[in-house]
Amino acid sequence: MEGPIPMPETLAEYETMMPGLAPRIVDWAEQEARHRRTVERSMLCMAWGGLWCALLVSLTTIGGGMALAWQGRSTVGLVGVVGAVAGLVIVFVAGRRRVPLSAFRVEPQIRREPREAAA
Repeated sequence: MEGPIPMPETLAEYETMMPGLAPRIVDWAEQEARHRRTVERSMLCMAWGGLWCALLVSLTTIGGGMALAWQGRSTVGLVGVVGAVAGLVIVFVAGRRRVPLSAFRVEPQIRREPREAAA
């Protein structure tokens, strides 16, 4: 079996055992696919939102550090700028080692009853 929908022969057997079961299985698979796409889309939106927040925080910290350095508080300003840049470098280096999302994908499992041997 390759996907969430059984092979046509198996689906026909389900239909003979319980009329109306084959359309229910197909509907379930379609609903599952829609749900998966919705979840993936929301994860993508959250990732982009996180990137924009990180950009805002980084630019604010760097700008604040530069403003402090310009006002004569060079040590505090330098610490702010270096801390923000170091944080960005650490995030990007750690991000390269991150596990891809495909490793967390869980395929739906259909429980099969063992077939009885023909007598």
